[in-house]
Amino acid sequence: MNKIVVMAALAGAMVSTAAMAQNRTGARLIDGNVNFDAGSTPTSTTAIPSSATLGASSFTSNLRVNNASAPTSGLDNSFTTWWWVRAGNDAREFALANPTSRTVSGDGRSATYTFTQSGLTWTMTFVAQSLGADSGQVLSSLTATNNGSTAVSNVNMFWYVDSFLFGQDGNDRVSSVETTGDRRINIIDTAAAAAGWSAQVAGFGATGLGAGTFAVVGGQMGDTGIDNFADIVAPPGADTDLSHVMQWTVPEIAAGGSLTVFGAYAVAASGAPVQAIPAPGVAGLLAIGGLMVARRRRGA
Repeated sequence: MNKIVVMAALAGAMVSTAAMAQNRTGARLIDGNVNFDAGSTPTSTTAIPSSATLGASSFTSNLRVNNASAPTSGLDNSFTTWWWVRAGNDAREFALANPTSRTVSGDGRSATYTFTQSGLTWTMTFVAQSLGADSGQVLSSLTATNNGSTAVSNVNMFWYVDSFLFGQDGNDRVSSVETTGDRRINIIDTAAAAAGWSAQVAGFGATGLGAGTFAVVGGQMGDTGIDNFADIVAPPGADTDLSHVMQWTVPEIAAGGSLTVFGAYAVAASGAPVQAIPAPGVAGLLAIGGLMVARRRRGA
């Protein structure tokens, strides 16, 4: 390859990189007393959950709730909130990476990203929602769309949350799980200064969940094999850094069809344990077909 070709290739790469960098930009979403920071998206589908920021591969997040205070102040309660997927002949779970587009709503409450991988187009949305003076959540939806001419089988979607309750990860504890109806993982912080702080990871219509240490659950999301979470709960003997995952599994998405699932991570600074809730209208949608929303485009 001569220098002219190399320079042209580099120029093209610079344009592509600049466009991708814009799509990868994080977003600060605010609703009343709630602030959610979505970090930059991964550059690699094989990116793994990490207990440290990974620069260009970072998908760290922040979730803050503050009563009568600036929502961008206060303690951060999440380290990572992201989606992994597995479909077709994939031999492992893959992080959604390198979005083709990113938009933030005019009211500053939501951000939407699109990705193309594993034979499907994925649309991911984060929404910041206030649940009261001292509580709030990030609600996320993921839509898989099959724009191809044949069905894509074995579609799996994973909502992953590394909790960071009360701005620390050394005192998180799984207090209970719910596997009837919507799956939920309830979390408390046991530090004396964090009395009353609680969180909940929810998978509306999820087919399985996993809860345990970051090393175990985060390791499964980042390893090179296939992992499934059939309501696996392995809390440590002592309070520590915890990770949580919700899984949705469907046999296939037909050509021209699509599927949408919803996950949430809610935090309360004081009072009764927090309850994550779906956005208005989501509960009704989830009732269609039971586990999740599935549809074919008109004319498909």
